[in-house]
Amino acid sequence: MPAKKGSSSGQKKGGLSQLQKCPACGEMTLFWDKCTNQGVCLNPNCKLSGR
Repeated sequence: MPAKKGSSSGQKKGGLSQLQKCPACGEMTLFWDKCTNQGVCLNPNCKLSGR
């Protein structure tokens, strides 16, 4: 299982995006999901929020 641990840590390092400024609410809470190629705001009060 060490291979799994190494690959997941590599995915985390290369796969994480930095939070960006959301165009809807203006907060630094926009996460860009590379899998879906869509932005999701982590601010629960924002219209771009996925919550």
